[in-house]
Amino acid sequence: MTPEPRQPVPIILDPRSAAVVAAERRVRKAMAAVVVIVAAGIVGYMQLEGWTFVDALYMAITTLTTVGYMEVRPLSDAGRLFTIGYITVGVGTFFYLAATFAEYVIGGALNGVLRSHHMQHKINAMSGHHIVCGFGRVGEQVAHDLRREGLQVVLVEREERALERCGDQYPFVAGDATDEQVLERAGIARAAGLVAASGEDVTNIVVTLTARGMNGALQIVSRGGADDTIRKLRRAGADHVISPYRLAGQRIAAQLQYPRVSAFLDLVMHSGELELWLKEVTVGSASRLDGRALADCRIHEDIGATVLAIAEGGTADLVTTPPASHTLSAGDVLIVLGTHQQLQRLAELANGASSGARG
Repeated sequence: MTPEPRQPVPIILDPRSAAVVAAERRVRKAMAAVVVIVAAGIVGYMQLEGWTFVDALYMAITTLTTVGYMEVRPLSDAGRLFTIGYITVGVGTFFYLAATFAEYVIGGALNGVLRSHHMQHKINAMSGHHIVCGFGRVGEQVAHDLRREGLQVVLVEREERALERCGDQYPFVAGDATDEQVLERAGIARAAGLVAASGEDVTNIVVTLTARGMNGALQIVSRGGADDTIRKLRRAGADHVISPYRLAGQRIAAQLQYPRVSAFLDLVMHSGELELWLKEVTVGSASRLDGRALADCRIHEDIGATVLAIAEGGTADLVTTPPASHTLSAGDVLIVLGTHQQLQRLAELANGASSGARG
């Protein structure tokens, strides 16, 4: 049995875009009709009465708007009959335009368009932000956690219901994340990272491939399901691939075996109840940490933070429980546990700023 074809998903401008698009279409049609009728009136009066363009335009407008100060010139019988038909057709069309435009404004459609332009202007001003493609359950949690960390987030979503759930929480671009123009509107050239969080593996592969082609320096994290999909995502350019199913299985197993460890990690990573945080700190070339042994840096003694692991040169290979003799180098990424204040002081030291650590 062949699967039923998927119904196209409506692409919208904002949470009320279905009404926006319909109202705009009605206004455009009514305006076009009025323009045609005005043109017909001008031609009619010029041909039947021999008037100038200005006189014919004046007569057509005053007739349509029912202002009717007076006739520009006395009308012939043919001109009067033309005017009767012109009033019958034209005035009704003009008032339809007025009613349609009033509905457009009062119904909020105009406000929706202005809001969409304002949101795009806000996105255009962003730099170093993170793009989340797909506002399902996974994408929503990712966006929430990124914003909690103080990072700028832009959503890319094509389903109206998902964007209604988004509301005013995040700036967004409505459209298909596999479309280069949509990603351009999301500011991919200026973005620091992108998350492909769609529930469809094929979509995530195409999003990853498209995003990597548009920004080679972009940090891309993609959601993947099957093992072959994970391999394809890595080949497409994803820096990291996360399988929610595998991650959930590992988490459940760990909870059964090591409930206290799991509870502690949850507090450190996902809760504001504990003042300890687990963060990454990169050693800069101007830092006093560059070229010094870990023991000589006295990070724990002078700052209070604890270095749990080191990614040498920022690679994925970790040196866990690094020895005191381990020499730090510019580009190393320290995995550190500490309070917010401690981590901030360490980040300043790693960047080359002054710190309470002894030289």
